[in-house]
Parts: sequence; structure tokens; C-alpha cells
Amino acid sequence: MKPFFEAWASRGREKKEWRERPLLYPDLKPIWEAFEWLSMKRNFEPMSGIPLPISDFEIMTYLDLFGYTDPEERQEVAELVTAMDLAYRAHVAEEKEEKEKAGKNGNSPGTHQRGRGETRRG
Repeated sequence: MKPFFEAWASRGREKKEWRERPLLYPDLKPIWEAFEWLSMKRNFEPMSGIPLPISDFEIMTYLDLFGYTDPEERQEVAELVTAMDLAYRAHVAEEKEEKEKAGKNGNSPGTHQRGRGETRRG
């Protein structure tokens, strides 16, 4: 069976982003899986929608649940997941800031808010 992206590419549905996606080295796959699993369970700030950090408790619980017993491996996974979480949250905050700048004064990007007395001209 062909991997997902190859199957879609063979049907002419390939996207540029698929070719440019980062390479995930096999030894980092467990780290990515831990981050992905923990991210699915994360909470968000109610008013802003910004993701809350993954807590040390959640990471330790994950490590216990999935049988990580070596102290050095546990520390490495915890440090890398925390670094990934910081990078992800910084990216989300940056995107939110860009959207807020673009939508200043209630305007969405690419729109114009008509002032009092303005009419739409055909």
C-alpha cells in the first residue's frame, strides 16, 4: 500500500506543501508522537483561544502510560516535548497577532468598513 501522500500525488492531487514538509528522522518519531498525543488533549484559554502549555504533570503521565522507565530517556522526551510546545505556542501567538493587526478597527483583511454617509458605488 502506498503512503498517503504518494497515493494522492499519483491521482494528481499533490500539493507543494507536501514536498516541502520537514523530514522526520526515525529516532525522533516517538518525540513527535508524544507531542501530538499531548497536544490533542490540551486546553485553551477561554477568551483568547490561545493554547495553554502542556504541563510537566501531563508529560510525566504520558511517559508513565507509555512505559518510559529510563530516567535519561524520560528527561530527554520531556525536554523535547516542552521545546516543541514552546515553539508551537509562539507560532500560534504570532499568527494571532498578525490577524489582529490585519483586522484592526474591526476590519477583516481585504475589507473596508464604510464610514457614516459613505455609499457603495457600482
